[in-house]
Amino acid sequence: MPPLLLGLTFLLWGWQIGLPWLGGLAALSLEAVHVVAWRGSLAAADFRRLRLVYEFLRFGVLGAGLMFASRMDVGSAILRAASWLPIVALPFLLAQLWSGESHFELGRLWRKAAREPGKRVDLVWPGWALTLLAASIQPGSAANPWFYAALCLLMAGALFACRARRISVLRWALAVLLALALGWLGHLGLSALQGEVEAHFGEWFLGMQSGGDSDPDR
Repeated sequence: MPPLLLGLTFLLWGWQIGLPWLGGLAALSLEAVHVVAWRGSLAAADFRRLRLVYEFLRFGVLGAGLMFASRMDVGSAILRAASWLPIVALPFLLAQLWSGESHFELGRLWRKAAREPGKRVDLVWPGWALTLLAASIQPGSAANPWFYAALCLLMAGALFACRARRISVLRWALAVLLALALGWLGHLGLSALQGEVEAHFGEWFLGMQSGGDSDPDR
């Protein structure tokens, strides 16, 4: 992953949730790996601690969802809680970057995956995508052209890092600009769809939990 891409994404996330200092601290801890030569090694006990931290943060997000549900409809509460998922992923991202490993053995992270020894996974790109998604689901993001501009810059940086060398920069830039222009229209449409989902998801969810009949046309 290119330098600054992950850190800038966390900055955008912190800005979107109204806690820019939190996004800044996360970005600083992630990007410092590019200027500090020190690297650590992770033992089995360290992975156990990571799993404990993950469980603690996961239940914290679930608790936040329940708290939000007491103040707003269920659909909005779920989205609000989901916006904190980057905090759950942050310890794993820090562990991978500061250990200097490009991939982690999946069985050391999740016990259920221990049945497939040797299977390895890179957590950085999924963590980046999760953070970008969490920043995108904040209320009012679609109506904010500055947010969309920042989103486009981050996605363009990620795409440029994966660009095939046989394609010229000019052709690549023109294709990306066209995709971003079309994406703006899709961005507005998805935002309208998100509003409809939030409006009806809570009623549907509560109906499913109570075992009541639900109207399939709603």
